Amino acid sequence: MNVSVVISMFVEGLVSFFSPCIIPVLPLYLGYLASGAKSKDENGNVVYNRLKVFVTTCFFVLGISFAILLLGVSVSLFNNLFADYFVCWIFSFNYIWSLYSWCNQGTFV
Repeated sequence: MNVSVVISMFVEGLVSFFSPCIIPVLPLYLGYLASGAKSKDENGNVVYNRLKVFVTTCFFVLGISFAILLLGVSVSLFNNLFADYFVCWIFSFNYIWSLYSWCNQGTFV
């Protein structure tokens, strides 16, 4: 694969991440990902374990990616299973529609 294609796909993913549909959900993501790593030090200051946040983020991204992968695979399988029937259905619909049009022209008695 060409390097420019990979770079453009990465940039498109970043741009889609900051789309208006995703921006309201960002605080929820950040709160969820950082909630398990919160602790207090000896002075009472809130400290976040960066390694734990990083690992949680990696598993979160893997989970979302796996869910999207499953959706894509299921749609592809559905398409492969019913592709022949769909073509026949479209052909049948076009045949019935042309027959209906022919009947309404007054040529069919």
